[in-house]
Amino acid sequence: MLLFRRLFVHSIALCSLMLVPSVALAEGSLVLQLIGKAKSVALPDTPKLSAREQEQHGKPLPDGRVSSRNDGDIRAAWLSKPTDRYGHGVLGDAIEAGAVTVKQANGQLRSFTLPAESVFEDLEPRLADLDGDGRIEVIVVRAYLAKGGAMAVLGLRDDKLVLLAEIPAIGIPNRWLNPSILLDDPQSGKIHVGLVRTPHIGGQLQIWRLSDQRLQMIKAANGFSNHTIGSRALGLSAVLTKGTKRRILIPDAAQSSLLLLDGETLSPLARVPLPARPSQDFVGQRSSNGTQSVEITLRNGKRYLLKDPTGIWFD
Repeated sequence: MLLFRRLFVHSIALCSLMLVPSVALAEGSLVLQLIGKAKSVALPDTPKLSAREQEQHGKPLPDGRVSSRNDGDIRAAWLSKPTDRYGHGVLGDAIEAGAVTVKQANGQLRSFTLPAESVFEDLEPRLADLDGDGRIEVIVVRAYLAKGGAMAVLGLRDDKLVLLAEIPAIGIPNRWLNPSILLDDPQSGKIHVGLVRTPHIGGQLQIWRLSDQRLQMIKAANGFSNHTIGSRALGLSAVLTKGTKRRILIPDAAQSSLLLLDGETLSPLARVPLPARPSQDFVGQRSSNGTQSVEITLRNGKRYLLKDPTGIWFD
């Protein structure tokens, strides 16, 4: 009922808005073009578990999402064992996960269950081979009741799902972080994780890499936000390319503008003002001729397309 109520209210608010004529806002070469009204958020995928699997691994988080891929030793992952022992509610309710469950390439399930002093304060585990060893890592937000959020990385070892590495927790209860960015490094070919620490109170963008089962922060910059308190949208960011260069698109701390950052230095390259705060995950697109764009839905009930017609900043 809780999930239905959330989706019903959100869908009514979006669907009641009428389509308006297309306009464009521009700064430099970037253009934010209105393309239509906001779309309703789809119901999340639900893992299909047998009674025995559910008894062994726990119920999936009711409004959690399943991450999946077609290669590697981990093919799918989701949050499980719902619990109310934290009560922070930054994602819209006080129900978090006590465990994460993965499906292996052979179809077998494995779970990692947290002790009582922490939860997974997240909606969707992220899957990537972070260290280039051919095995898939699971990236998820772990929140400690006494010291707030941390980023945890798990993986399969000896047929068990285990904790591989974790960054230090923020240190204060009810403080959160959002690792919404997977940034491939053109030089090493490895995947780095970009997170915003405390995105609701002057967020810091941090880039982390996994090496020898250790997480190391390699760069950071202040003044960003990739989440709004109470929202289910965690993906307020996108990665774009310009040749071998990487760009990060992310809102500023007030979510009043979009910033395009150099992926190497995190320095701002361009800014586009927003008529309202983002409300749904950013969706990267590539046209048949290879041109990139990002679909962005805002709280004014409208949907926009961010483009670079001149190709100065991204292809």
